[in-house]
Amino acid sequence: MVSWRRDTYSQEIPRKGCCPVRHQRRLCKAVDALMVCILCVAIFAARVRPAEAGFGEDEAEAGGQITGCVAQLDQYYISERKRMEREEQALWQQQSSMEQEEAADRKELVRTIRQEVARREAEQRQIADLVPEQYQHLVIDVADRFDLDPRLLAAVGSVESQWYARATGSHGDSGLMQIIPSTANWIAGKMGFETYDIFDPTTNLTMGAWYLRTLYTEYGTWGASLAAYNGGPRAAGAGDAHPYARRVLGAYHRQGS
Repeated sequence: MVSWRRDTYSQEIPRKGCCPVRHQRRLCKAVDALMVCILCVAIFAARVRPAEAGFGEDEAEAGGQITGCVAQLDQYYISERKRMEREEQALWQQQSSMEQEEAADRKELVRTIRQEVARREAEQRQIADLVPEQYQHLVIDVADRFDLDPRLLAAVGSVESQWYARATGSHGDSGLMQIIPSTANWIAGKMGFETYDIFDPTTNLTMGAWYLRTLYTEYGTWGASLAAYNGGPRAAGAGDAHPYARRVLGAYHRQGS
């Protein structure tokens, strides 16, 4: 007896970047071509061989078995085509869903970028009267890093150096935030700076902002923190009444706040 064994179908995994639907269609065409070849061979064997002269009953029986095999092949072919059509439809739906998700992600990204641009533009306007344009983005970035109000940081820089990066005070206080050498060395150690340029605007502003945040964590009010920034821990008790704190907070509350 001629028996037909249905082979297990294993779908090839598409390569990265390959469209899954196109891959499925190519696979369908390959299966179609293979099935057509098998059917042609089987039909030829079933119809020609029994009719040839010299063949007996065994050959005729074999021809009948081949005819049955052809029927099985036909049913298998139909079922495989339906299955592959269902898979192709599923792939189309999956691809459509992925495209919708990607479009939603792009839309959300654009919305986020626009919000961030609008926020930064608003903060630039808020500090424009205190900070030269060349330092405005730097002030916003550093303030974001240490969770500071950009206008407060701008007010400190304005009072300390009027945004002159090479400014030097009578006690060696240096740069935009007028940090004295001993305090700069202490801050550098805490922040993990092995070497630093105190006159570099980014470095100086970053160190000053870190120091302000540290003082606020210790004293809990900006008046006391600003007084300590200028006069050391002993000055913190004066709070808002300290002359330096009054100057900075006065600049902070001026027009543009």
